[in-house]
Order: sequence, then structure tokens, then C-alpha cells
Amino acid sequence: MAYNFDGTSEFFTLGSMPVTAPPFTVVGWGQPDSELSFNVMFSIEQPNDGHTLEWRGDVTNDPIRAYSVEGGVADAFSDKTNYANGVWAHAAGVWGSTASRTAYLDGAAGTENTSTITPGTLNASYIAKRSIFGDAFFNGKLAEMAVWNIALTTEQIAILAARYSPLFVRIQSLVFHAPLIREAIDIVGGTTLTATGTPDVFTHPRIIDPSAQILPYPTPAVGGQSIVPLIVNLHGAVA
Repeated sequence: MAYNFDGTSEFFTLGSMPVTAPPFTVVGWGQPDSELSFNVMFSIEQPNDGHTLEWRGDVTNDPIRAYSVEGGVADAFSDKTNYANGVWAHAAGVWGSTASRTAYLDGAAGTENTSTITPGTLNASYIAKRSIFGDAFFNGKLAEMAVWNIALTTEQIAILAARYSPLFVRIQSLVFHAPLIREAIDIVGGTTLTATGTPDVFTHPRIIDPSAQILPYPTPAVGGQSIVPLIVNLHGAVA
């Protein structure tokens, strides 16, 4: 099950910061419900400063936007246009440095923005909300939210957009992963997610998960080492 947010007051607050400055990557699956809404998927912020991953139905060509702002004045963003309302899609934002941010939609990259934006000390993080310039939320469904403390490559984003779990990609740098299947928990970093309002559960997009090997003993290999074969399973409905 994914989580369904009302776009006006429902969101999750992270109990600790997964990252506070670039480089980092944010990804997730979303299905917006309102064609013209300004939807916020994820934010790390303080008042007037921060980085957000947004679905901008209020902007021409409906872009996924990787956005940064400093001091409430200087801002910059990368867009990847033309997500569809009411359809599950994969969104990603890659912040390579204070002078590099790129938005992705279904594995395809937008144009990198190279303006230098250096927010102050960031102390809050949300799913389905940002409070910069007043509150904005997400109207629709979200699933498989994840954060890495590195800038993922285009090839790695494509793996995630092909419905592979974040657990397949650079797991040593994966600092937050909330699949949002029934329970709202971070299965990697243990960060607490606190709900405001009552976001309800909804059918989850189909995701390929890693699974433990189903063998009585590890498979022998040369040199006395063991090979653990990769076995996958699926969760979620066809979407």
C-alpha cells in the first residue's frame, strides 16, 4: 500500500535529517490527483532556505522540479516536464553540489541547473510538505521515498525508474528509505516518521524487491568464499 495525502494538511515529519547539504539524491513514486496543483514530494529546509522535490502542476508543461532557495531570495531549479495527472510516475532530484541540481521524470533527466545556491543550516525534513514561503503539500499518492548522501548517476536513476527498489542501488550510501507500505517507517536509517492528519493507504505501484536466498546452504565458490544468489520478489499492484 502507498499513502494518499489530501493536499491541504496531511504530511509526514522526519524525526531526524537524512542529509543537510549536497551532494544528495531524493527519489520516489507519485500519483498526483489534482491537475493544477503545486505538489511537494519531499523537502529539507529551514524558514526561507532549503531544497525540495516538487510536482508543479501549476506551471506550464507540468514539470518535476528540483528546487533550491537561499535566504528566501536567491533560488534556482531544474525541470523535467510533462508528468501526467492521475498516473504513477517516478521522480528524482539529484543535487551534485551547491551549484548542481537535476530533475528526473521516469528516468529521463531535465537540464542541469548550475546556479550556486547555499542555504543556511537546515533543520527540518518532510514528506508531502514544504514550509518555505508558506505551506505547500502533496495532493495524491506517494511511495518508495528514498534519500542517498551522494549524487546518483543517470544510469542509477534509470534502474530505480524501472521499478527496482532503492535497496538495489548504492545501498552503502542509502540513508533513508520509506517504502510506505502499510507502516510509515524508514527501513534503512530508522528515522521516525510522524503523521500530521490522517493520510490513508492506497494501492502501491509494482516494485521489484531484493529477497534473501532460498537455499539450505550458501552456494560454494572458488577460494572458500560463498556466493549468495540474488532472488527478487514483487510487491504492489500493476500500475
